[in-house]
Amino acid sequence: MNPYDFFSPFYQAHYDHALKDIFLNIIAEQSPITSTLEVGCGPGFMALALAEKGYTVTATDISENLLLNVQENALIKGLNIITKTYDILTEPKETYGLVVMVFDVLNHLETLDQFATAITHLIALTRPGGTLIFDALKLDYLRNLIGYQETFTLGEETLIWSVKEGANPDSVRHLFQKENRIQTLNQRTFTEATLRSLIPQDLDLITVELEDRMIYILKK
Repeated sequence: MNPYDFFSPFYQAHYDHALKDIFLNIIAEQSPITSTLEVGCGPGFMALALAEKGYTVTATDISENLLLNVQENALIKGLNIITKTYDILTEPKETYGLVVMVFDVLNHLETLDQFATAITHLIALTRPGGTLIFDALKLDYLRNLIGYQETFTLGEETLIWSVKEGANPDSVRHLFQKENRIQTLNQRTFTEATLRSLIPQDLDLITVELEDRMIYILKK
């Protein structure tokens, strides 16, 4: 089973709406209402909030369960959200006025080459004059996650989340346990200087620093 499918009900129930609101404020400041692509949309709360503001939104993820969550949430709110399965490492075929990949989706990749490919594809997805917004976890924050454990409940189900050191440098391994079933998920990050080196210098770049992450805003 896809690990994202495994914990999708808990992700929806325990979604970080405060962080979502920070991203929404940045989007409102940096981009006009336009055609929008969200990569790694999760349960779709960001996509729904943008649709409510008038953006035409396509929400993508690699998890079919999470895309079902998006469709169900959109139906409840009476919103039209296009949903598609998409992996950021796949060559893009369309362009949008606003491209968003946040909530540390980039950190779910495992090699510097994958990070570089993802950023290249995000830029290619952004049409000329458009805006690209993505984020990445800070190195110290990711290191400090090692040893963390938390328990989530949803109805009669319990999910135990724990974090161990990953196999790669500056990486962690998340373990999600429901009853006797366990799924794992890796995350990795790099220094800010390394990530900046992957961004073409001819693009206008603005950064916003939060306690746990850096947010990168590119104008194409």
